[in-house]
Amino acid sequence: IWGTQGVIFRYIMSEIPPFTTLTYFNLFCLFNTFLIIIFTKKIHELKIKKMNLIFISSILSSCSLIFIFLALAHPLGLAALAVALRRTSTLVSTIIGGRFFKENNLKQKIFACLIMLIGVFIISIG
Repeated sequence: IWGTQGVIFRYIMSEIPPFTTLTYFNLFCLFNTFLIIIFTKKIHELKIKKMNLIFISSILSSCSLIFIFLALAHPLGLAALAVALRRTSTLVSTIIGGRFFKENNLKQKIFACLIMLIGVFIISIG
């Protein structure tokens, strides 16, 4: 399901500018999240203690999406390579998260991520 997202966005951005697509995407995500919260009756969980970290994370996520959308909207941009580029976040998350949370077997996890990224790259260029 996640892999089709790049192809769908590439198709959409052949007619709609990237920033407009990003705006509507974020609005729909917000709407869907509120629906899930309402239907699962988790309204009481909206009291957030670490709002500043969530705000910083949302800014970084938005910047990431902007670069991905711009890559997909480029006339010579390949959707598969843009999606593969997006998957490199797993390696960064593994390294930073492993050090921040002092996880065990960090070298093995980094090695596994590298193997996965190599596989994604090979599939993307194939």
